[in-house]
Amino acid sequence: MYYQLFTLSALTIAAFAQQNNGNANDTIKSKPEGLPDIDWTILNLDPSARENLCERQKSYCSSSCGGPQEAMKNFCNITTMGWGCDCASKKSNPLNFLWPIVHAECSGKAQACQMMCYQDKINPSACATLCNSYYLCGTDNAPPSYLETILPTDLPSYKGPKVEVKQNQTHNDTASIDRQNSGAKYSYHMDIIYNLVLLSVAMIYHLI
Repeated sequence: MYYQLFTLSALTIAAFAQQNNGNANDTIKSKPEGLPDIDWTILNLDPSARENLCERQKSYCSSSCGGPQEAMKNFCNITTMGWGCDCASKKSNPLNFLWPIVHAECSGKAQACQMMCYQDKINPSACATLCNSYYLCGTDNAPPSYLETILPTDLPSYKGPKVEVKQNQTHNDTASIDRQNSGAKYSYHMDIIYNLVLLSVAMIYHLI
């Protein structure tokens, strides 16, 4: 009976560890293999286009909130293209891909992706198909945008999630942040497994 109890505990621990490792891997999403790397950002738009886009963005915020008086936060920085919208009495439009600035960013990257495919002399057709399947602009499958900021003076991210760095860290420490987060999660899971082992041993000792 003791052997069966110990075996059951070991299997439970192994299943717990495997599940947490699987959940961690599921959260990692990457671009499809073969998708061209593009340098285009929304800052490539000329100043007049950015100004017009910001006006449309702020107008969309007002309409989404129910009127200009209901938009307690409504800005669009034509220099950085960082934007923000908060409503006084209700939530703004949760469909992020419908915001004018988000759609424009996606469309610009999609066009830049297609331009890169023209340089692909091996298989431009397959390259173009990858662009079309990834940049599904105007739909809930569109790639995420990171232009929304808290303050008008905040700098948005143009190529993926922004990495927060502590004030006492230099730019050389940025690459170690993800490793530190992964290590903390691993340590947390190992603590749980260790406690489960101790509990199993205590149960066996009690039965003896």
